[in-house]
Amino acid sequence: MTEPEKKEKRKHSWLDDWFTFHVAPYGIAGICLALCKTWKIAFHGEEHIRKLRDEGKRPIYAFWHERLFALAPAYRRENCIYLSSESRDGEISARANEFIGFTVIRGSASHSGLKALRRLIKHSDAGFDVGITPDSPRGPRRVLKDGAVYLGMKTGLPIVPVTSASTSKWILKSWDRFQVPKPFARVLVSLGEPIYLPPKLSRDEREEARQKIERRMIEHIEETDSLVEKLPRGLFSFSRSRPRSWVTGRAGGMKEVI
Repeated sequence: MTEPEKKEKRKHSWLDDWFTFHVAPYGIAGICLALCKTWKIAFHGEEHIRKLRDEGKRPIYAFWHERLFALAPAYRRENCIYLSSESRDGEISARANEFIGFTVIRGSASHSGLKALRRLIKHSDAGFDVGITPDSPRGPRRVLKDGAVYLGMKTGLPIVPVTSASTSKWILKSWDRFQVPKPFARVLVSLGEPIYLPPKLSRDEREEARQKIERRMIEHIEETDSLVEKLPRGLFSFSRSRPRSWVTGRAGGMKEVI
């Protein structure tokens, strides 16, 4: 048993459990919803989603765990299902995200978490967009687990890198350097180009695909960090939901086949 698993197995007092599961999640969600009302938000790359909607396709949103806080308000109350780990921290995250407005499935983003991944596929078949944090629950930071590749292969849906960046934030001393935008920050939500996977790949091809998606997501987060400081202030507004064009509309777009 690994050290993180041993820590997870340790007994907690009823008071600790009560606070962890009945107070902390809703406190985190409340802080998130309160902070987001002060942010000015801009969206970038929505043409990729327009193209998918026009083709009758749904995305698999993939985002690093460190940028989850700013993304949650932009996707709340949408037809999106999110994968959260079965760890103690994952329980807090799941309850907070359910309070914010997500549908949550518990399980791992690695190929070993097949039961959860199959449930995601069923929800995707039922019309849900899918959201995953492929480096959670405990990292390593910005290392993509192979569950994202499995989902892309089994569903035929494109993997769309999503991230956020802000002009002012707190960076926590956690494994992923989790970011929380400060009050009145400008926040940019950015989507990358859809990445398609064929239904059958050899083991070596799956690893090649995993590394390529990982590189693309890292490049995307670095590009977004640079772009948020360059965009005119007038492009940011207090709107806190996805643009209508993400659901309907017509625009060009590109896709990559690995």
